[in-house]
Amino acid sequence: TYTISAVLVKQKENEMKKTLLIILPLLLIVGCEKGPKKIIVETWEDGTTKKVDYVIGEWLKGIQRETLRSITYYENGEIIKDENFKAGKLDESLLVGMKMDKKESKEIT
Repeated sequence: TYTISAVLVKQKENEMKKTLLIILPLLLIVGCEKGPKKIIVETWEDGTTKKVDYVIGEWLKGIQRETLRSITYYENGEIIKDENFKAGKLDESLLVGMKMDKKESKEIT
């Protein structure tokens, strides 16, 4: 049989486990990077965005920056090209009205 002190110790252990289950995921969420950063690479003469890259990492912090997505725009703001990258290599490119991939191009319906 358990004594009262053993029961109290067991209850405290259970409370601590529950607290850790709540705190640890919060620490992981707060400690992780916020997500891709938007960088305006080029602009048109009128100041509108011509090309935007979405990147992770920072050159200044000693971490190599990797581009995840690159979007090129016409002067009117419509998309010319939308490219996705994996491990630094072009994975997929979406052109206006056309989908381009490594093997073939086909019309988007």
